[in-house]
Amino acid sequence: MQRSADLDVTRYSALEVTNVQLRRQVEQLELLCKEQAAAAQQLTKRQQDRELLAERLKSKTQYSQDLENQLCKVVDKNAELTIENSDTKKQVQELFKLRLSFCQVDSSHSLKQNARLCVAR
Repeated sequence: MQRSADLDVTRYSALEVTNVQLRRQVEQLELLCKEQAAAAQQLTKRQQDRELLAERLKSKTQYSQDLENQLCKVVDKNAELTIENSDTKKQVQELFKLRLSFCQVDSSHSLKQNARLCVAR
């Protein structure tokens, strides 16, 4: 009976050691589960943030493209207006030349008419 009691104590001690080891493993597993859950939450949050940033980037890219298109139109219009302005300046210069010529012809005509009047008197 002593021997049986010694065996039971030995077995009990072995079971207790095994139990302690198993409890430590359970604690480690629980800790790892908590860490995994926290990592999963962080991953979900980062995915949401990434999606939000992707949407913002898409919006900003579209806005940038719209501005670029507007800039191209403005540059084209500016070139068109520059040409028109140049043409208008040439027309104004030609009108001034014509007016100057007209004034000279008119002045010459007036002088001739005045000369005729003076001769006729």
